[in-house]
Amino acid sequence: MTRLTFFKDNGRYLGFRCKGHAGYADVGEDIVCAAVSAAVQLSAEFLTSYCSEDTELVVNENGAEIVLRCRVPLEDADKQLAVLARFAESMAQQYPNYFNYEFTEV
Repeated sequence: MTRLTFFKDNGRYLGFRCKGHAGYADVGEDIVCAAVSAAVQLSAEFLTSYCSEDTELVVNENGAEIVLRCRVPLEDADKQLAVLARFAESMAQQYPNYFNYEFTEV
């Protein structure tokens, strides 16, 4: 299962951790994993490109984990991650046995 954890502080998004393999299908054919990976990577690319001095990105390919943290609250990050959270809600509803998400206060 893939788990996407959003980091929030006083209602504002500060980052996320995405970890695990969905296990919906064989590697290379797993549509759940592909969709989540694409959405997470797009968000990470946007934030590291436009907010690079205020973000930290760690990718652990062996552990199937990506962590992005904003050092300070950023309006662009808040908006981008809110969109990612709406995507996560939709994926969790469609594929509850393969994907879930949560929010944690930091």
